[in-house]
Amino acid sequence: MIEISVVPEVVEAGEAAQARVRWTPLGGGDPARSLLITVGWHTEGRGDRDALTIEECVIRAGSAVAGKPLQGACDFVVPANGPVSYDGRLLRVLWEVAARVDVRGARDEVERAPFRVVARGSRHDGG
Repeated sequence: MIEISVVPEVVEAGEAAQARVRWTPLGGGDPARSLLITVGWHTEGRGDRDALTIEECVIRAGSAVAGKPLQGACDFVVPANGPVSYDGRLLRVLWEVAARVDVRGARDEVERAPFRVVARGSRHDGG
């Protein structure tokens, strides 16, 4: 099972943040070899799909032990020019953290968690 959190939960454009990931194997299975954390945005809706990965971090498991959790963090900075999160009728801009655990002898586990990006100063103005 993969747990993902972003600190802070709402990130301002231009602000630094951290994605935290913890993988706990179910049933004491094979150990993980590595954890790949990616942070980025993509669009959904009408028109062309756009996407950009702004940060990628690889955490090596080292001397992994079967049944033991693997965790890591990825520091990132949202570009000052965004884009900010947007949920319109024709277009959506979605930010997310994706985590992929390379498990020895099994299919990789993948989880995604969305987070919000707002314009600079709007988080403190009640936005």
